[in-house]
Amino acid sequence: MENKYLLSTLVRAKKILDLVQKRKVVTLNEVQKEFNLNSATAFRLLYSLTELDFLVKNGRKYSLKQQFAQPESIQDINWTVVPLLKPVVDEYQLSAYVGIVFKGKIVISQVIPTDKHYEDYQRLGESLPLNTTAMGKCALAFSPLDQQQDTFSKNSFEAKTVNTLTDPLSLVSALKVIRDQGYALDDEEKEMKFRCLSVPLCKNNNFVAVIGLSGTLSELRDLILVSL
Repeated sequence: MENKYLLSTLVRAKKILDLVQKRKVVTLNEVQKEFNLNSATAFRLLYSLTELDFLVKNGRKYSLKQQFAQPESIQDINWTVVPLLKPVVDEYQLSAYVGIVFKGKIVISQVIPTDKHYEDYQRLGESLPLNTTAMGKCALAFSPLDQQQDTFSKNSFEAKTVNTLTDPLSLVSALKVIRDQGYALDDEEKEMKFRCLSVPLCKNNNFVAVIGLSGTLSELRDLILVSL
């Protein structure tokens, strides 16, 4: 059943990004044929995605900008979790996110939005310091010890709010708690009046990504109570 609230242009753009992620490189003609578009529409979509820094153009070929490219270990698991998360998204009306660690930050590599907040797709590719969100802290907590040590040696942790953990000792203590309990919460550490719940994703017993759900304090309260 067609959703009357979805913007067709945004849906087409998302499908193009999915195609590029799958094929690595696409051309204008390939996009036209794949989605049965005329040349003008296909060009405008590719041009817009390039101008908005989702894609890069090299000659006649388009590929994902580096910050959106994903390691091979996450590609399969990224899309597999979408149908598993959709019932949670629908029940709690909270958009869900898949995040990966890239260049010392947590990068949102997939978005499963609620019907009422389809604009949350705009967070695709968002990059944040690891210490400012539950997703970042969860990723750091379940990363191998050598990667944790490397992150601590190369990063000076910044504050987004007065609640953000920036002291290395406090952060190390928080990471131990997260690892022991199996999930992470943030206490208005990225933005006041908002919280996030995050759990790790593993493949072959190795950590590869995190899932996060975020919302206002009231929106997330029921889900936090269930997780506890």
